[in-house]
Amino acid sequence: MHKNDLINRVAVETGVPRVVAARVVNSTLETIVDEIAEGRKVVLTGFGTFELRRRRQRRGVDPRTAAEITVPATETPGFTASATFKGRIREASER
Repeated sequence: MHKNDLINRVAVETGVPRVVAARVVNSTLETIVDEIAEGRKVVLTGFGTFELRRRRQRRGVDPRTAAEITVPATETPGFTASATFKGRIREASER
């Protein structure tokens, strides 16, 4: 499913015009991105948690030269599915 598919489904399931559904979906996604960029968690009960994850500096190997390099610390967005979400997926896979 792509973003446009999601917007269309929200419009159909809620009975609102597609333009309104698009604004709601886009606003929701922007809010999540803004909160994560500020270092805050977004917890959607029954769905999951979005958060900023910090990776420590580590040693690595340059695949072109095989030389040892230092990979700098980074921050990346992360998502952890809730128990409810995981349960629904488990049920669907058992069918």
